[in-house]
Amino acid sequence: MKRSTKYVGLDVHQSATVASVRQEDGRVIARSVLPTEEHALVEFFRGMRGSIHVAFEEGTQAQWLHDLLLPRADHVVVCHRRKEDRLANKGDQVDADELSQKLRRGGLRPVYHGSPHQAILRELTRTYQNVVDDGTRVKQRLKALFRARAIQAPGKRVYNPAHRQEWLAKLPDRGVRFRAEMLYTQLDVLRQMRPKVKDAMIAEARRDPAWAVLHTIPFFGPVRVSLLLATLRTPWRFRTKRNLWSYCGLAVVTRSSSDYAIVHGRPVRRRRGPMTRGLNRHHNRIVKNVFKGAATAATGRPGPLRDFYLDLLERGMREELARLTLARKLAALTLRIWKTGEPFDPTKAPARDVVLDRLRDPGHRCGWKSHGCRSPGPQSRRGTLRTLGPPAEPEQAPGRPRAESLIEPWFALRDRPACSIPLRSRQPTRAQPWPRRLSPPTHAQAPRHPNHRG
Repeated sequence: MKRSTKYVGLDVHQSATVASVRQEDGRVIARSVLPTEEHALVEFFRGMRGSIHVAFEEGTQAQWLHDLLLPRADHVVVCHRRKEDRLANKGDQVDADELSQKLRRGGLRPVYHGSPHQAILRELTRTYQNVVDDGTRVKQRLKALFRARAIQAPGKRVYNPAHRQEWLAKLPDRGVRFRAEMLYTQLDVLRQMRPKVKDAMIAEARRDPAWAVLHTIPFFGPVRVSLLLATLRTPWRFRTKRNLWSYCGLAVVTRSSSDYAIVHGRPVRRRRGPMTRGLNRHHNRIVKNVFKGAATAATGRPGPLRDFYLDLLERGMREELARLTLARKLAALTLRIWKTGEPFDPTKAPARDVVLDRLRDPGHRCGWKSHGCRSPGPQSRRGTLRTLGPPAEPEQAPGRPRAESLIEPWFALRDRPACSIPLRSRQPTRAQPWPRRLSPPTHAQAPRHPNHRG
């Protein structure tokens, strides 16, 4: 083969793997069917020359194949095509051709498969979760067995070995009694295995440098910290807290349409909020259970997190939404602490919160002070700026060219308060997205008031 960039799409199955190789111009130069074995795949890629880009779908063999091809290819992409609508024919060769074509066009979204040093911890956490799930399943089968014969079995008394003969005597049928004895035997074995697996998982998680920092967060015990370390692996996967919210199923899904209107020949965003459609459905259930469990435990015990929860209830927020907000707060706090390496300190607020607290004024109609706001308030529609939607663009100065970047996008105003400011006094500024910070800003780098000039 020539020394050129090659895009390889692999449709991986248990016994065979279908490969499709494309050149930079999009022409397919090779198709092959290989056994899903290490020797065959290594020999296939060894015969290629030039830069090699490989793509295959997420699956059972994804982690093994990623580690196998990473030192032999220039770029390895493990993608998830869950949201794609496939209206054409379905086949192994068709899927391999589509993967190589989308890889060449850059239309694949990669799935994270890094951090090979935490492979042992991931296997230990999977073992612990399997033992816990099996124990829960056996307990449910036991209760279902008694409930099917109209025998009340509330609480945990039915699982206690001291009262086991008493519960077995309530079963009249010999076959049903034998089935219950087998379930009790399985439960005893799982109870003996659980402490051993838990100790091995925690011992491996303690070797991670982030253990000491994450363990300082309230209601984050050894098991929850171990699950976070094994699942998230590294905080640098998520640029902002919103990326983490989407990963753990705490992001709000919104829908909007007809967002802009033409006013005096210029596009202006409408002053109406998007419609919410619940939380995102595709997420990591392990991480979501960790944050939701910690938030639920925090609502019942005194502390700074419970004070935050009660403050949300006093503002009129419903209980389920307040728990969701607390879970999102814990996720953002975990990401910040993990990135900065600073232990949790309830007396230390983030720099942005300190600045905003100093600027808030409960007596002011718009809720802010020290910015010279003299307008009637956010309720007035005359020359005011509301929370949602950017303001109308001021009149163009004579002799000055019009720039399309003067229309501020929605993400430039999402952190701006509901403040009434005369539109004529606003100077057009170029909207900049949120900077790419590797760590939250310090007190010296705290963001200023959104309407501060200078």
